[in-house]
Amino acid sequence: MGQGIIAILVFLFSLSVLFVSRYCFIQSSGNILRRLKLSDMGVIFTCAVLNFVIVEAFLAVSSVIYGEKTIALGILLGAVIANAGLVMGLASLLKAFPVENDIFRREVPAMFVALAAVYFLGHDFELSRLDGLILILLFAAFLFLNFKDDKFTGIDETAARPGRLAKRLNWQWACGILAVAVGGFIWGTYLLFKSTPQVADFFNLHKWAAALIIFGSFFALGRVFVPLFQVRKDFASAASLLTANICTILFGIGLIALIEPIYLSPSVIKFEIPAIALFSAAILAVVRSGKRISRQQGVLMLAGYVVFVVILLFHFD
Repeated sequence: MGQGIIAILVFLFSLSVLFVSRYCFIQSSGNILRRLKLSDMGVIFTCAVLNFVIVEAFLAVSSVIYGEKTIALGILLGAVIANAGLVMGLASLLKAFPVENDIFRREVPAMFVALAAVYFLGHDFELSRLDGLILILLFAAFLFLNFKDDKFTGIDETAARPGRLAKRLNWQWACGILAVAVGGFIWGTYLLFKSTPQVADFFNLHKWAAALIIFGSFFALGRVFVPLFQVRKDFASAASLLTANICTILFGIGLIALIEPIYLSPSVIKFEIPAIALFSAAILAVVRSGKRISRQQGVLMLAGYVVFVVILLFHFD
């Protein structure tokens, strides 16, 4: 009992380390990029991309190093599901959740393209290095189409701009904080993969189910800095959450496969990916009715997420 509780605390602490490191990394990077005379829009674009991929990059690399690709894949897919139901639903309980006019023209098609890519590439229950490369190329294409002509459709620009920390740093401090942030990523991923198997054992769950339900949901909540209390501006809309999901699927999963092939369990192709697609379609049907997600619609999203969790638990019972 005591070791299990300690493992849970270590896991939560590892997420805190990862996301604090992400903030410091982006702020120090923004400061350095400005000193290199990069344009304001270039700085914003670079910081925006880092905001979505830097933690996933260290998660992917570390999962291969520590032999925990299954947990990493479960965390990434679990975060995608949690973003669509848990995060968006909880956020809408506090206030009406904005839905951009162009979301059905850009983010929605890209989301289903990403899911279809993983489904068909992994239909043989393996994502090879070539499959990983294809996912990464689709990620690059998404960035180009989504951010071309300096249009940041999935991100609040104010969140991608360097904040107070970046403005107060000199060159030496910026480089020092950047190095500390990298160390934080390394330490955070080490603690994460060291604690997650013990957490799964504590809850008497299969590692895959624990990654989808527990680790993925906390990862999603940590990414938006606990939206139960305050929705961050950079993730305060349906488009930004979908953009996060697209980046997670194409870049996070693609990078793991690019480093080392992933052998998928049949449930990924036969259950999780179709479930994400159906769940996303249901959510989109809800948000299609207006430019904001009401509290009542948020309750429906949370109910859908609970149904998914229950089905998953019975599936692995």
